[in-house]
Amino acid sequence: MIYIAVFILSLIFTSLASSSKNKFSLFLFSFFALAPPVILAALRSPEVGTDTTNYLMFFERAVGVSSFSYYVYICPDVEWGYLFVTFLCAKLSSFSYVYQAMIHFLIIVPIFITAIQNRKWVNPTFCMFVFYCLFFNESLNIQRQYVSLSFVILAVTCLFEKRNVLFWICLALAFSFHTTTIIAVAFFFIYKVVEKYSLKQNYNYYLIGVVVVSLVFYFGNWLSLGGSLGSERYSIYLSSDEQSKISYSTLIVYFVVFFFVFLKAVKSNDSKLDFFAVIALFSITSLFLSVSSHTFYRLSLFFSVFSIISVPSICYYKKRHVVQYKSYNNVVKVMFIILFIYYWYFAIVLRGSNQTVPYTTLIQML
Repeated sequence: MIYIAVFILSLIFTSLASSSKNKFSLFLFSFFALAPPVILAALRSPEVGTDTTNYLMFFERAVGVSSFSYYVYICPDVEWGYLFVTFLCAKLSSFSYVYQAMIHFLIIVPIFITAIQNRKWVNPTFCMFVFYCLFFNESLNIQRQYVSLSFVILAVTCLFEKRNVLFWICLALAFSFHTTTIIAVAFFFIYKVVEKYSLKQNYNYYLIGVVVVSLVFYFGNWLSLGGSLGSERYSIYLSSDEQSKISYSTLIVYFVVFFFVFLKAVKSNDSKLDFFAVIALFSITSLFLSVSSHTFYRLSLFFSVFSIISVPSICYYKKRHVVQYKSYNNVVKVMFIILFIYYWYFAIVLRGSNQTVPYTTLIQML
């Protein structure tokens, strides 16, 4: 299957890039790591993905207009960042594969940069493996939100490094693609709290606090209020009572992620792990709430996407405050690999989630 071949090829070059000793080899291997998934997304036909035709509609509109201001006018309530990228691609080429390549470039590159820049405490290859198994196929559908999610991940790792200005810049870029990114502002304050009050000593308060906040958020109809601060379209979107099609397999996967991240966090004094554990708990609660409203599933992505770096992070540990990382638990790592591969095969291939299998290309349609 073409997905498996592309994933393996990308992971091989990601491994080579992460072990590069100079900038040239890093750039070269990074290019070959990113090119296969970007090309795969670029050359897909409109039948691959439930939302692909909707995004191509925005591109076709951009091809037909000459003024960006007019393009914004005919596409009301759509974020300016997404419209700008779409308009720019339309002026560069009328071929849709250029546009689809650019969108997935913006999805994958921030995640790849996050993995490579933080390779002292995560395995970049493992990070990309998690992304491919849990999120890549879905990113072929809800593209705008996934661009936003990737910049949110990059923003939070900037926060870990005390680069607060870059955090807000990345968050602003994420917001320009999907206004629900406003929820990620809370990540700044969550990290500041876990820095001051460790999960190890206060885990019971965190458990109660996350559940209470989630329930207040749910029963207080804050989603509709948040939507009304943005636009009418988002007010309708966020207040939707459409039932989610969340599966038990998805709940199981993220519960396992939460369990092991939380277990590692309460045994350490690492603020990053504390942050991941709190975020994973929010992910579980929002997924449970999504049973009654699909809105909560879309919002849960802002929490669950951190599995890309949280799971690899618990496979390493820091000893005596020296930058010396070793394998945390090979059994746990192998378990996650098996679990994620099985989940991808079950959800994407057998169940047909996101309608990305079978894969067909634009070339086949010519």
